[in-house]
Amino acid sequence: MSHISMWFIAALVLAGLEMLTGTLYMLAIACGLAVGGISSLMGISFPAQIIVASISAVLAVGLLHSWKLKHQIAPVDTVQNQLDLGHRVTVDEWLDMRHARVRYRGTMWDAEIADTRVPQNAPSYFITGQRGNILLIDILPPAQA
Repeated sequence: MSHISMWFIAALVLAGLEMLTGTLYMLAIACGLAVGGISSLMGISFPAQIIVASISAVLAVGLLHSWKLKHQIAPVDTVQNQLDLGHRVTVDEWLDMRHARVRYRGTMWDAEIADTRVPQNAPSYFITGQRGNILLIDILPPAQA
């Protein structure tokens, strides 16, 4: 069996296995193997074929990874975060001009005022968003903000 056949058979096997995973990374490596087969057709020495195939596979995987990062869909708010929007919170303590400790759902939470113009002596605050475990608060409910 010639080197040309081995390169293309290996590329086809990886392309077939890719159909089971769906990640496209094996397909990128299969493209590198196909480039190795093409270099074998051109009569390049076997060590050079391995180098060309390796570099091609690494480049293909890198391009695929950057493409996936570029086209990645941003995570949406969870249902729980959406359920918290508009609920009233009580400020127990101000940490600085924008940060406070608030009481919500029977426990203490860190909170941050969404707008710096919001006064610290407002009678009540409402949850307008959430960033990690920090509640974003404002004096107006989110529908009116």
